[in-house]
Amino acid sequence: MKIPDVKNLVCYSQSNKTYHVKSGRGGHFSIHLHYENVEQIPNAKYFIRAIPFRSNSAFRHIAVDKICENHKSNCAEDVTNCQPIQALPGSTSSDYSYTCEGDRPSLIFKCANPVGGTVFANPELIFMCNDSCVNSSQSQVIKNKEAARDLVLILTLEAKSQEGIRVLARSKIPVWPKANICPRDLVKAERRKPKGAAAQKFHREKRLSEEQNELEESKKLKTCPGEPLEMSNLIKNLAEQAIRNKISSAQVSDLITKEMEVQTRQ
Repeated sequence: MKIPDVKNLVCYSQSNKTYHVKSGRGGHFSIHLHYENVEQIPNAKYFIRAIPFRSNSAFRHIAVDKICENHKSNCAEDVTNCQPIQALPGSTSSDYSYTCEGDRPSLIFKCANPVGGTVFANPELIFMCNDSCVNSSQSQVIKNKEAARDLVLILTLEAKSQEGIRVLARSKIPVWPKANICPRDLVKAERRKPKGAAAQKFHREKRLSEEQNELEESKKLKTCPGEPLEMSNLIKNLAEQAIRNKISSAQVSDLITKEMEVQTRQ
């Protein structure tokens, strides 16, 4: 599978392992697919199905099945409001179709039957909304939480015959649809950092971890070459109490040093 970068439209971020995609009818997300060892099923019709999912497991059951109020006016005339991903404008209409079966709508791209077990396909599509848009009929459940915004595009190669539909291959593409591709977002190691109470908890735990590491290092202080000094329970308790009282690491070290001098004189 290959997805070419297109200036201002598509760019893959090595930092956060995500495709940043310009949303709206001016976007263009082209996917080059190459399948091998595909089973030849008599009288079957082969196609690619594309469905957006939420990548966070806590919200994966909430379907992406709606175009938001701000963008629904941009929807193609022959496509319903429940299709958040659509064929690239200008595409041959006979190559694509849409389904609203089940809990999740999907975009269908028709492809040729396998030749020698090989299938090539090149679906081209657009994302109608940004990841921050209200894109679900169940939005009252998630209330547009940031953790529910991250998306993956699931592609399946399927074959339909008299026996039903079979899924022959599946692939996953992490995507970040947005109004414009921002260079700042491309270099982020993570898409968003904790905020509010979560941020306070994160920084508090980080600070305590750093102070605990400094405490462990202080246990390795030596009274003379080759002889490590093990801190007494008194010193350890003193250091732990100092950390709980939010005394700086420098003050903790001074207290430990003074206690060690006392212990040495004894």
